[in-house]
Amino acid sequence: MPRSAAIYSTVVAIDMAEFTHASRTDHHRQAMHRGLDEILQSAFDGAGIPWAVSEDRGDGKMIIMPPDFPRARMFEQLPTLLLNELNRYNALHVPEARIRLRMAVNAGDVAADESGQVGTAINHTFRIVEARPVKVDLKVSEGVLVLAVSDAIFTEVIAPDPAMEPTAFKQIAVRVKETEATAWLRVYGSVNGVVRENTNPALPQFASNLVEQLRLIVDGQRLPRLPLLLTRAAGLASSPLTPEATVMDAITYLLDLNTPPDGLPRLMHFVELLADELGGVVAQQLRTWNDGRARTLRLTTELGRVREATNAAADNDHCLHLLIQIDHHGLDPGERFLVTHWRQDDPRE
Repeated sequence: MPRSAAIYSTVVAIDMAEFTHASRTDHHRQAMHRGLDEILQSAFDGAGIPWAVSEDRGDGKMIIMPPDFPRARMFEQLPTLLLNELNRYNALHVPEARIRLRMAVNAGDVAADESGQVGTAINHTFRIVEARPVKVDLKVSEGVLVLAVSDAIFTEVIAPDPAMEPTAFKQIAVRVKETEATAWLRVYGSVNGVVRENTNPALPQFASNLVEQLRLIVDGQRLPRLPLLLTRAAGLASSPLTPEATVMDAITYLLDLNTPPDGLPRLMHFVELLADELGGVVAQQLRTWNDGRARTLRLTTELGRVREATNAAADNDHCLHLLIQIDHHGLDPGERFLVTHWRQDDPRE
């Protein structure tokens, strides 16, 4: 086909460090190849970032964003989500199959022809990811991800926004083949490297854009049984809601609670209860939201278990709030009784 008109696009180059190292067998590389796809898909989905084009490069990938995609979105959540996914993958694999990533981001004109995507912007992005400082800084650190951006991306997107933490980046020289340029890099997950990052996986999983999706689904919903649903999701020690509390107030409260031993975040449990309570189209939207989070967090089994239990509970009488079990006293079974068990579903009732 003839070459298409060039379109200004954001280009991402991703490369697995030391993919061909002698310690790795083909079996290890196959596991890494599959793992990279899962890591990228989970992280990009979690950050709400679409792919316009994705090309497999064997030891990496090239991803091109849709032309109208806001470049700042690439740096708000994606690096942290990638770090979390890498940590999860690496914890489950032998050292020879573990992954450390180099990622470069650039922007410029990209065209397409019968061979695929072409453009100077693509070439420059891969020059950055291959730059010696990018490789060295990742290797000498204990990090698992290095992000390098072109000088234009840093100047136009990262430097003006304090939320992007521009001071965490350092300037480097890119000298690869005929390319001589300036770029900026940051290492994630490093203890002794460039930057030490907070690797707590709970923080980014329900980032602002995901919470906003929930708000759009439940906005305006009023539930008389909201305190009961919150108690079931958060446990009996949860703080009571005010009578004026909304569903979003409950969601905001649950965001700050630790995940229980069963592995499913309390917010996701609450969303299942909401879906069962509200029904209809809203329930479908809530379960779709939960399914997406379960895939990202690899909690599909845990979610299925909670969903099954929630559906089973739906068949029971919702009017039951307090159950008291009274037995005959063991020493005086004729006239004396003993409260042996009680359960209160809603402590506010």
